[in-house]
This record gives sequence, C-alpha cells and structure tokens, in this order.
Amino acid sequence: MVVPPVPVEVEAATQAPWSAPVEDMPAIEGGHPRMTWDRRRMGERRRPTTSEQAVPWLIGIVLAMAGIVLVLLALIYTSENGHLTTVSGSPSAGSSIVVVPSEGSGAAAASASPTDGASTTASPSALGPTYGALEMIYLSRTIASAPIYVFRRDFSVTQEAETLARADQGVEQFAWAPDGRIGAGLISGRVLALQPGHAARALGDGMVDISFSTDSRTVYAVRVTRNGANDKADVVAVEWATGAQRTVGSVTYPHPQVVADPALKEAQFIDDGGLVRLYPTVDNRLVLWILGAPSTYLVSAAGGSLAPIAGLPKLVSPDDQWTVQVKESKGTTTLTLADRAGSARAATSITGLVSHIRWAPNGSEVAFTLGHTGQNGGVVQNLYVWDLVDAKAPIEITSNGASFGAEWRGAAVRWVSEPAS
Repeated sequence: MVVPPVPVEVEAATQAPWSAPVEDMPAIEGGHPRMTWDRRRMGERRRPTTSEQAVPWLIGIVLAMAGIVLVLLALIYTSENGHLTTVSGSPSAGSSIVVVPSEGSGAAAASASPTDGASTTASPSALGPTYGALEMIYLSRTIASAPIYVFRRDFSVTQEAETLARADQGVEQFAWAPDGRIGAGLISGRVLALQPGHAARALGDGMVDISFSTDSRTVYAVRVTRNGANDKADVVAVEWATGAQRTVGSVTYPHPQVVADPALKEAQFIDDGGLVRLYPTVDNRLVLWILGAPSTYLVSAAGGSLAPIAGLPKLVSPDDQWTVQVKESKGTTTLTLADRAGSARAATSITGLVSHIRWAPNGSEVAFTLGHTGQNGGVVQNLYVWDLVDAKAPIEITSNGASFGAEWRGAAVRWVSEPAS
C-alpha cells in the first residue's frame, strides 16, 4: 500500500542578497514597521571575509581532483575489452598444476568444509548461499591454441571470468555441487576435488565421467575397463571430503565401435556428455547411458543391480513443472517450453546446434551452448541465455567461440527417469 505524501508548507525566502545592514534600510511603504536585526538571536551581521568566501571554491577543487583520480584508476585496471580485471584467477598457459585460486569480488565465500551445513535436499530454496543472477561455471579457453579450463563468471555484472581449474593437458569435464560451494574436475582420467580458495585434491583415477549427487556430498564416477571383446563399466560413489570409494553397480557389454560424426555434431555430442553419461535423478537414483551398450540402465545410489529402462531421463525445471524440447532441422534448432504433459507455451528458433541445456535456479531462464561452423571451417561454440519471462530471443553471453558446458552456480540439475516400457 502506498501512503500519500503529507502536504508541507514551505515558507518562501524574503531576504534580499546581502548589501547593507538591515538597520539602515528605509521603512516599508504601507505603515509596516521596519525590519530590524536581532543581534542576540541572529548574531552580528557582517560581510563574509575573503577566506570564508574561498572555502566553497576550495571544496569544489578537492572534489574535482578526487573524481579525476578515480577515473585514472578505472582506466588503469580496465582490460582491453572494457571489463574490470580481477587480481586473482588469471590463467597461466605454462602451468602444469591444477589450481583453484581465491574467488573474485562479488562471489559468495566458499565453506571450509563441504560437510559443514551442506544441503540434504535438492530444493533450490534450501541450497545455501545466494549467488549472482547469471553466475555460472563453464568450460572455455583463453586463446584458440590454449587448453580447456574451468571458469566462473557472473554475466550480470561487469567482471572478468575467474579460473577455477587449469592444467596443461586441459580439463576434460567438470561437475559442480548443487549447493554451489564445491566441484570436481576430470583431467586425464583423474578426478580432482575443487573448492575455490583451496588446492585441488585427487579423488580417484581411471574415470571417464563424473556427476554430483543431489546432496552435494558425493561424486559419482564411471570407470570403464576392457576385457577382451567386452567392456565393463563400474559406477563408483566417491565421498568428496575423504575420497572414500564404493562401487554401486556394474554392467558388461560388447566393446562399441565408435565412428566420428562431422565436427559440429561431434562437438554437440561431447558437450551433451560424450560416450558415457551418468545422470543423478531427483529420486536419488542414477541413469547410466553408454554408447553401444544394449540398454540405458537405472542404478540405485545405495547399490545393487542395474535395471534396463526406456531411455534417457528428462530435464525438468526447478519446480518440476516445465521441460524444454529440442528439435533440429537443416542447421536450425527450435527450443520449445512445454509443461510436463507436453503442451507448448513458448518457442524460439536459432541458427546452429544446441547442447547442454540447464535451468536457472529461479526457473525463469535456461542457459545452453550454441555451436555452428566458423568461417575457417572450425567449430564455434558460445553460451546463450533464453529468458522465459520476456519471451525475447536468446542472447549470447560469450563471444570467444570456445565456451560450453555451463552449469548455474547454486542450482540443482533435476533429471527425471522414465519408467521402462
């Protein structure tokens, strides 16, 4: 309820500019008494001294000089693309050690221990710290010849991306906990625990895929070993804090014969998960998909046999009410916002191939990777955001041509498995 303002009577100033003492002014026509100066109440009436008149000018000069200094500082600490640079987090192409530098300004502080106050629910409202409106963790590179690193950036403010993990051989994959405080990276088959402001820790070797549990405490990984004509995939639960491992399920299948797709389709396939994909579902189970395996499998996180299911799980909104359908035709992708029954509510089409769609924590936006073939024949991938409220076309939030796989910080990725037919 808006309270109307109370009318206030303002008395207009009647005093003329300073000229002569009030006592020497002539009487006002009409018989009114002459106005006199009350020295006891108002003090001595006198002309300001030269020093007193100079004070406002001096204050103005000081403020102007302070403004010039601030402008110079902004110019000194501004990068070539006009974004304010951060002191920490600059990637070093020559580094062979995985590093996790301190977080940049504006980011929520990381917890010292992932088990202290960790969320035990996938509800976005109970995930702990609040992060930036467009704060994401994603994969990218600094220049075309550089390896892939893990970056963090809030695209709603003017700031440079902060490097969270880097290595000479590049980062193959990463996973970030739903509460936003900790993560894991996959580098040459080794799983590393990542936490802003702390050194990386090894959690396991020989892995090909990683994903976080919905409670932000466990990293699920897949280890594939060759046995003659067959492959064996073990789904392993790794405690992020301690590195303790246990196998929750295994499946043996014929070794797949992999044929590469055209470069653009291959980049889309890798960004969507690659050859082996593990999806933690909202009901605390896992869906395992492997290229060439006889089926898609449902795995109990508590352990047990793998049960075949109909197919890949659906990605749903944080409130479980909406999905985004993807349809490709002649190099154009159409995204359709639909309810769980399949009724369309909004749609947008964009030139290129879409991959790795993710819902914002508030459910009002989705982020995705858009790829297309560049002028030199290479693959160009950038991050986009589609605002589902204003119904405008998706907007590009990166432009370097090598950014993909974004995860919203502080958002639970909600996968819903389909029952077997």
